[in-house]
Amino acid sequence: MSQVVDIAPVGEKGQVTIPRQVRNLLEIKPGDRIAFISKDKEIVMRKSKTSQRLSEILSRGKPIPESSVSFQRKLRKEWRL
Repeated sequence: MSQVVDIAPVGEKGQVTIPRQVRNLLEIKPGDRIAFISKDKEIVMRKSKTSQRLSEILSRGKPIPESSVSFQRKLRKEWRL
């Protein structure tokens, strides 16, 4: 069953502020991404599953063992054939 949680006005630039009650319900924090899904002539909004920032994703990766300059030199050498 669907229910209206809140209503928000649309600004001059087409922007909408997500009401606090909705942000709390979806646990939306600054920097999160929102997905808008078209469903039977309605738009459903949900928190995107890929809401992680690139810096967070990269911080979990392995450190690169060499400098970017030496990596570029290696690539250029390979391209010369």
